[in-house]
Amino acid sequence: MLSLILSVIFTSILILDMRLHSREDKDERWDLIMQRPLTIAFLLLIIGYSAMNLLDIFLKFSFSAYRNGIDIIFTGVLVIYIIVLIIEKRKYS
Repeated sequence: MLSLILSVIFTSILILDMRLHSREDKDERWDLIMQRPLTIAFLLLIIGYSAMNLLDIFLKFSFSAYRNGIDIIFTGVLVIYIIVLIIEKRKYS
């Protein structure tokens, strides 16, 4: 059930990302600001999720440990995303 929920979340995030990138925004500065944080965030999500699945093969996490790990990954990526977004916004402002 958890893998189904995560698959739905990842699919919806990827569709949203494709939708955001497919829109042609008139402001090129905003495109520059958004590109790096999104790239970093999605790479970290994929790396974190893959690492957690690899660790689960060897350590056999319980459901609560798995859920806590996913919460940590998403929270950490969100914090990094916001920090990089603020840095990029200041850089191009």
